[in-house]
Amino acid sequence: MDAKERIIVALDTSDINYACELVEKLKPHVGCFKVGLELMTTIDAALWATNDTRAYINFQLVRYLYDLLGRNYLRDGKLHDIQNTVVGAVRATSNLGPKFFTIHALSGIDTVLQAVSYKGDSKLLVVTVLTSLEFGDLWNMGLGRCFNPGCKKYETREWEEKFVADLVAHMARWSYSCGADGVVCSPQELPLLEGYSGLKVTPGIRPEWAQEDEQKRIMTPREAILRGADYLAIGRPITNPPPHIGTPVDAVQLIIEEIEEVSSL
Repeated sequence: MDAKERIIVALDTSDINYACELVEKLKPHVGCFKVGLELMTTIDAALWATNDTRAYINFQLVRYLYDLLGRNYLRDGKLHDIQNTVVGAVRATSNLGPKFFTIHALSGIDTVLQAVSYKGDSKLLVVTVLTSLEFGDLWNMGLGRCFNPGCKKYETREWEEKFVADLVAHMARWSYSCGADGVVCSPQELPLLEGYSGLKVTPGIRPEWAQEDEQKRIMTPREAILRGADYLAIGRPITNPPPHIGTPVDAVQLIIEEIEEVSSL
């Protein structure tokens, strides 16, 4: 796979015009784009504009965006609901024909198993544990307490990281067993998935030159590829790079060079 094909640019914006601009500029340089909840909801709101003329203009803009994307986008809805609702959403998604779409693992094994039957030509990815979450976050939500019989929060840092990695690996393994095409996980968990042939898509990618944000379980593009990532989902380091890096295209070129260096090893 060419280095550029591994890059999925996250269109995490509430500005449809800006999303179109990014796709126009980056389409020749990357493999795919991610349409997430922010942009999906923005599109919904735009189509429901109170003024009919404005709604029609917005409709044309949305059509233009999807014409630009073609099938080369990941519809990142992270579907998480009861089985009947998720399967219905998967059927509707398959009619849209994205290259990838996502279901959350917490929807359950039976739900993922059924969803696989209705995914059509799109590739189904199962989201495991968000890269913005660490052990402390899982503990505060009650998940750490459920899986830790002693209910001891304060173990070693190494123990906490292993807990999260084991949880992600367990979700990923049963997802592959259900027939999912791949999983979404942080690069930190990739070594535990070695030997599984399913796709591995990793957010939480931050080049060394990128600014910090709320992502916690992160790695550089080089580290992620070396650990076995197939695709890298990257947002702000590309769409809003530091001034000294330059434009989004400049940022992409640096990331491509980093991936190519690894591929040549």
